[in-house]
Amino acid sequence: MEVPRIPPALMLLAAAACLLLACPLNAAESDALFNVRLAHHSNIPNAANHSNRFGDRLMQIDYRHDWRFITTPGNWFSSGVLAQVDLHQRTRGMNRAAAGFALGYSHKFGLGPQAPRVSFRSQFLYQHFEGSLRRGLSQSWSLNLSRWLSENVLLSGSWSWSDRAAPLQRALRVNPAFEADVFEQDQQQWSLQTDYLLSNGHALTLSTSFMEGDVAASARPGTPLRQIATAIARDNGIDRNYLAYRVSARTRSAGLQWSIPLTGDSSMSLGSERRLARADAGVRYQETRFFVDYLVRF
Repeated sequence: MEVPRIPPALMLLAAAACLLLACPLNAAESDALFNVRLAHHSNIPNAANHSNRFGDRLMQIDYRHDWRFITTPGNWFSSGVLAQVDLHQRTRGMNRAAAGFALGYSHKFGLGPQAPRVSFRSQFLYQHFEGSLRRGLSQSWSLNLSRWLSENVLLSGSWSWSDRAAPLQRALRVNPAFEADVFEQDQQQWSLQTDYLLSNGHALTLSTSFMEGDVAASARPGTPLRQIATAIARDNGIDRNYLAYRVSARTRSAGLQWSIPLTGDSSMSLGSERRLARADAGVRYQETRFFVDYLVRF
């Protein structure tokens, strides 16, 4: 499996983020997280028709380092840097390397263990894909409210907005009536999650979410996607003579995850997620994802 080549612009962005944010010597707390995920996605192109649908295995690597600046007991500002890599087994054009930084604030309403907490986080990334259509900057803003209902049940709800920019590549344009900026997208998402702490440090997580906004779906020419698309381009990430379409859709998902402690600082998780998306003109697609995570904190 080939590792995607990281362009100079990505390395410069990562270096700048480290210089600006990664050296707060007086930070009260520091937290680093390294996660490796092995996954299978059943519908890589988000295709509506079975004939255009295919799955792939992938490995995802996620590293993030956050620094917390305590303001008052239980409350803090945070800054951090992050780097991500996605490696697909067959769909090489979907391989991704990303780097960026994040800022946040967390506030606890009260001092008791069951006092609710609200957290705000903003994140900025540059994403480099082997297929040039998907490259570009992205940003996200999220608000999360959580509360321990009992000693072993944590309930949390969140709202997030994300915006993704992609360069207009006229060489990939296939229809003069449509722009080619398929991945110029924005989305909103609402999520609800419940964590159950079991015996021996095990945990079970149930989650559900609803997303509304722009999505990309790819297929061979001649699909109903053309009737509802706002942008169309040749998909040089998937290839296979596929075209990428930007459409507006509403996506519902549900997930289940089981976390198993390995040591005091590491754990393994097994999980799955089911997604169902609906767009105009009766177009819909679905996907099932399975994954195994290894996570370590240091």
